[in-house]
Formats: sequence, C-alpha cells, structure tokens
Amino acid sequence: IAITSPNTVLGETIYLTRKSSICALWNTFIDSETRIIDYHFSLCLEHDKHNCPISSRDLNNRTFICIEEPPITEGQSYIIRITATNQVGLSSTADSAKFIIDTTEPDVGEITALNPLGDEYNFVSSAILARWHGFIDLETGVSGYSLCIGTEPALCDVTGLVSVGNASSYTWYNLSLVHDEEYFVSLKCGNNAGLSTNFTSSQPISVDTTAPPLSKVLDGFEESKDIDYQQSRRHVFATWFNVEDPESDVITLTWCIGSRPRSCDLKVSTLLDVSASKMSTYLNQPIKNGGRYYVTLKATNGAGLTSIMVSDGVIVDYTPPSAGMVIDDQDVDIDYLKDGDTVYARWSEFEDDESGIKSYQFALCEKENITACPTAFSDTGLQTNISLSGTELQSGLEYVIIVRATNMVGLRQQATSDGFTVDATIPVSGRVVIVNPSPSNFDIQQITARWENFMDAESDLSQYEICLGTSQGECDEIDFRSVGLNTTHNFTELKLRHQETYYVTLKAINNAGLSTQVTSDEIKIDVTPPQPVKEMSGISLDLEEICSETSGGSCNTTSTTSETKTHVSIEISCSSGLVKASWLKHEDKESGIAKIEWCIESVDNMCNIQPWETVPTNLQTKSSIIHSLSTLTSIQAVVRISNGVGNTALLKSTLCNPVKTFPPKLDVAEVKDLNDTRTDIDYQTDTEAIIVTWSSPSNVLSYSSIQAALTEPKENLNVTESLLQKWRGEPFAFEFVDIPRGKTHIRFSGDRIKPYTKYRPVVRRCDKVGLCRDSVGDGVVIVPDAPPDIQ
Repeated sequence: IAITSPNTVLGETIYLTRKSSICALWNTFIDSETRIIDYHFSLCLEHDKHNCPISSRDLNNRTFICIEEPPITEGQSYIIRITATNQVGLSSTADSAKFIIDTTEPDVGEITALNPLGDEYNFVSSAILARWHGFIDLETGVSGYSLCIGTEPALCDVTGLVSVGNASSYTWYNLSLVHDEEYFVSLKCGNNAGLSTNFTSSQPISVDTTAPPLSKVLDGFEESKDIDYQQSRRHVFATWFNVEDPESDVITLTWCIGSRPRSCDLKVSTLLDVSASKMSTYLNQPIKNGGRYYVTLKATNGAGLTSIMVSDGVIVDYTPPSAGMVIDDQDVDIDYLKDGDTVYARWSEFEDDESGIKSYQFALCEKENITACPTAFSDTGLQTNISLSGTELQSGLEYVIIVRATNMVGLRQQATSDGFTVDATIPVSGRVVIVNPSPSNFDIQQITARWENFMDAESDLSQYEICLGTSQGECDEIDFRSVGLNTTHNFTELKLRHQETYYVTLKAINNAGLSTQVTSDEIKIDVTPPQPVKEMSGISLDLEEICSETSGGSCNTTSTTSETKTHVSIEISCSSGLVKASWLKHEDKESGIAKIEWCIESVDNMCNIQPWETVPTNLQTKSSIIHSLSTLTSIQAVVRISNGVGNTALLKSTLCNPVKTFPPKLDVAEVKDLNDTRTDIDYQTDTEAIIVTWSSPSNVLSYSSIQAALTEPKENLNVTESLLQKWRGEPFAFEFVDIPRGKTHIRFSGDRIKPYTKYRPVVRRCDKVGLCRDSVGDGVVIVPDAPPDIQ
C-alpha cells in the first residue's frame, strides 16, 4: 500500500505535511483462482490497530482512495489497512507503512556565536564556534540543522549553508575575517516532515585579528632599565610597560622563567593580573655561576590571540674577576723613577668569563702605607693604561699602582704593581783613579781606570759609563761606553801620544736615570826614561836615540818599553865587607824622577847579594855592609831610576872583585886524656872513646862557629888535597857536630869505635861571613893489645 499524499520518508516512517486529505494506492493483491471482488479501507493507529478513526469502509473494486479531512491528530502514527475479498469470500489484509501528520515547522530556539577557545573570549580572529539549543518539533522531531556566517542576520555572504545534522554546535576555522568587523551566524532547523524554520541568527560577534601589542620585558627591578648580569643566584626581577589591546582587551597575562628564551624550565607559568607591570620571585634551585635565565611574558586578548615577550636574558655572576698583572711604566716594568718624570702604568690579564669587565679604577699609593695615596682611586673605564704628570712624590719612598677591576655585577678584584722608588737626587760622587799606565805597569797601548765610593741610597746605581779625553770632562778620544757595575775598566789598543795629557771621565747613573759625572786626575804620557844631567862616560843624551832604543822609533810613536838600559858606568868599591856605589844625577822633564833603587848582585839581573832598596831621589851615592863579601868572586852594583810613568834608566857598574880571607888553621891532636892535651898519640888501647883537642895561634873568639867530626880515612889518602877538597869521600864514624863556644875538645864514644881501625878527627872553623877552613889530625889507630911502648 503506497501513501500517495505529499510526504517525506525517513526510514520506515512516512511524514505528511498536509492533513486535508490522505490518499493511498494499492494494486498488488492477486488471486489466481478467483478474482477479487471487494476492498475495504480502514484508518487505524499504528500502535493500536483496533483503534481506527475510520473502520472498514467499502471501496468496491477501487484500488485507491483519498480521504478528505480525515479525523487524525498531528504527531500520531497511523496506518491504512486494506482488506481484499475474493469471490468465495476469502480475504487478506495489508497495512501501509506508518505515517505521521505534521503540518508545522519546528519550534525556534537560540543560537550563539562564540570563540572556540572558550567562553571567556568575546572576540574572534579566524575561527567561530556556533552553539544552539531550544529547537524542537513535537510532531515529527528535528531532522537537522543548516547554518552559515554572514555580515548580516540571515545572510550567508561569508560561508555557504552547512548542514550539520542534529549537532548542537559547529566550528569554522581559518576564516578570512575582517579586523574590527561584526559577523552573524544564521541557522535553519528542519523536522522529519521536511518543514524548516526560517533563519535564526546569533548576536553579532566582533573580530580582532591582531595580537596584543608587544611590550619590552626588562630584566631587573628598576623600571625602564634593563640589566644583563646579576649577582643573586635565586632572586629574579623583571619589569615591563602595561600590556594593552585596544580592540579586545588583554584577558590573561602569565610569566615564567627558563634557561632558554620561551622556556619555562626554571619557573612554571604563573598567572598575573592583567594590569601588572613587574614581577619578582625566588627560584627553587640556584643558577650556577655563568648561567643565564630569561623571563617570558605571555599576553592573550579577547580574541584568544597571544603575544609572547621574552627578556634578553641575565647572566648570573657571583664571583669577582680574576686578578691581572700591573706593570709600572709603559713597556718593561721599572723599579725606580726620577722625580718629576711622568708616572706610567699598564695592566692586563684581568678576566671575568661570566659577566666581563665593566670598568677599572686605579690609585697611586705609598707601598708601606697603602692608605696614603697621592692619587686616589679614579675611573679609567675600560682603558688599561694611565699616565700621571705633575704628581708630587717624595724622594726615597716606594710607591705602587693599585688597579681595581669591577665586573658587570659590581664585584671587584684588585692587583698591585711591585712598586717603584722615587729618586730626586743624583748619585753620591766617588773617586776615579787612573791605575795604568803607572810606574809599576807602564803600557802606552792601554789605560786602566778604577773608581770607588759612588753610591745612591734611593735607587741604587744601575750602571757606569766611561770615556777618555784629552781635557777634563771631554770624550774626544773614546766616547762614553757602558761598563755595567764594574768598578774598573781597561781601554785597550790605544795609540797614546808622547807628552799628551789624558783624562778618564766616569758617569755614575742610578736606576732613576740621574747621573753624576767625575773626571780623574790627568795622566801625561812619557815614553822616554830619565836622563843624566851631565854627560859621563858611556851616557847618551840623544833623545831620539833613546826613544829609538826604548820604543822602536821616534818619540811620537805609540809604543815603548818600561825599562831602558843605559850603559853608564857606576863608580863602585868593595873591600872589608863594605860596598859603595856612586852615579850621576838624572832628570826627567816630562814626568819627573819618581824613584831611585839600587841592588848588589853576583849573578847578572838577579840582585842576589842585596835586593832592590829604595834610595832618596836627591842622593847619588849609596853604601852597604855585605858580611859575605869575602866569599864572593865578583859583584856589581845596579841602579834603577824611574820616572813618573814608570820608564826607567838602568845603570850597571863594572865588576868589583872582593878579597877573600879564610879563618886560620887549627892544630888538631888525638890525646890519651884531657890532663895531657899536648901529647898527640897515634895508637890507643881504649876501644870506648877517642879524645880530640885543638888550638889556634889566633884569638879563638873571632870565629863564628866550630864543628867536629870523626872519619875512617882511606889508605894512601892525600890529606892536604883530600881533606880540603875530597874529605867527604871518607866514611864518617861520627858526622859533624856543633861545638859550644869556648870549648876546645870533644870525646867521641860508643859502639861505633871498632878495634884495629884508624880514625881521623876533622875540625871545621867558620867566620862570620861564612868562610870556613877544615883542620885535621894525623889520626889514631885502635889497638886493644898494643904494647906499652907504642901507646
């Protein structure tokens, strides 16, 4: 059975929108044995088929029906029942699909346009959320909704109509909405009968497509001032200008802290009052030295748009800079400064890896009293050198430069120079002496100077400079040269000129650069020896000849020897222990006679008899007692006359032969006993001792010493020759022993005396000048068993 009235089918239900008539059609009943002769029509409730507003109306053979103004209620479910009867009276029944009559559109509800982010957002930017409620249809129910967005109510000029079924909300994203415009959401609601409401529109919603304007976040607690470094490890500050949104207002403001921009790993996001312009907090965990933190500020407007503002970050530094090195002066460090000179200083190696160096300060202070500072601490910015002029400093005091380095968080580190001493005085003068050429060491190819007693109590001496000139204070021969702190210097390879005057000038320089200059006494070069005043035999007065002999050329040459032998005879006499010498007076016009010496020698150039002895320069004669004169074969006198520069004239006498006088001979006898000292014996039986005596015709007291010895003579010995020349060839029984003065005998005893052996006594007598004479006895033979007639 088909319902032919205008309808809408939804599932197994037919919805009719008019109740003025209901029409139905059927043509599918079949009876193959007999024909169908009648149809009956009934209109019944679908859930109670026995309740039929129209029951069993005969239709004859019609297969359709239209019922005008049927007695039905809207919203009820009905069916049409058709009963077909054949010729034999059998019937069958068929029901139509249920249908409902609904002639009215759904009841209208409310629709709202919202921001999808939440109800707190009163503006939208590019997305709109539509929500609705209160749309109902009691008869057939709501079948679905259609909605759109437009610039006016019921206008779909922004989006097309969108069917959303029975949803109660719908969201559009990525809309191209115009900033500061208003938009409407319009909605149609349809029922299952196919009836729809007219557009129902929302209240307008405004558009804000711009995020809140950015505000600069400044690290630190001072408004309008940003910091890049701080000392605190936990305390965090930040300020900013008020964040505002002229279109939709700022509705939320949050902040957080992170170790990176936009990170919140140090402090989670925290809500702020939207009018706030600063924050302060303490971190749970301290930031490590050199670590950095960032403050992130997040502002959201009424449209849900967000602006994120991040500070430029702060480095935490809680350690002072590392100390550097301060140098007195511009380049190499100095220890002394001349008073009035500019004070220079430089420094380096101050470092701060965390926040860097912000500035330097310096001060000039006394080293021993650091609070006394002629120049108090002054800023230099980042300049690492200074110069000070006109500062009054006290001579003799030591000063230091103190440098303070301040890092970006205000922590300081200072370093001090090793200091310098101010010196306002020149060194104390000493004495400069030319020690060579000298009378004892004359060399015209070099000049040696020595100096002493230079000192400087404030800054000590740094060096000496020395020069050579021909006038006081001049350096026309050799310019100033540094000799360090040596106190002697030797000018070598010179060409000093005869009769020229030279000076050595010394400059003593202290460590502050102040100097004292002192010049030595003059030294006059003299290459010629002294000359005799009057000519004597063998004396040459030719100056050029002397210069030729002494220096190998003329007097203008630059070399000489220190001694010139002038073969001038000296008158000499030598007798009775007295030597006397006389010589001609000498003079030296250049350097004067400095010294006269003489000596006596028996060997050439040895002065072995009398060493050199100084003679007054006004004498021309000298004598000396020589006790050993008589022992010498020949002697000569030598005179050495030296001038002021050490050149000498050497005078030698002819040889003088002294007369030698030996002590007189002694009478030596072997005696039997001391009671009979005059009887000389040749034999004796005593084997224990031999007694020897001696006597002299001259005065015994005139000799210097006596010695005695006992020998065993050889056979056929020539006594005269042997004892005087070769007696030592005889073996000693007793060697020489000293005899006390005044004693004239000796007793030889002991086991050295052998029987049947001949012994000879030897007595040696020496005078005061060392001349000796040996005297011998004729000998005695030891015969223990000798007969009395030979004893």
